[in-house]
Amino acid sequence: VRLATCRQCPDAPCVQVCPTGANRADPKHGFVRRIDPDVCIGCKLCLVRCPYAPARIQWDRERRKSQKCDLCVDTPFLDEKGGPEGVQACVRVCPVGAIAFTRAMPDPSREDSYEVNLRDAVWKQLGMTTE
Repeated sequence: VRLATCRQCPDAPCVQVCPTGANRADPKHGFVRRIDPDVCIGCKLCLVRCPYAPARIQWDRERRKSQKCDLCVDTPFLDEKGGPEGVQACVRVCPVGAIAFTRAMPDPSREDSYEVNLRDAVWKQLGMTTE
């Protein structure tokens, strides 16, 4: 299974289709779209409506509910504030520095809008080779 980080779409189709309002913009954090697990009914409409492949929303099989990246707004194990103004765990732990938080929205119609090269000098420092 290939998972991908939510792009926090300005006009998020996954938010628009949610019948219960579980998937919504968090007023406290502005543009961050979050899924409230207490309100989600597990209909999977948000997964179907995500315009990206793979979908940026994941299915939690144990809870039978949708879940997605919220930029670590309420991540309990971080030792500092998460969210758009704080730390995102994926950014902190990426060993090659390939993940960064940005407020600039890429053009989703361009294939290279999220292009990264992971096989750089840091890759070699990790003892990896390109062969």
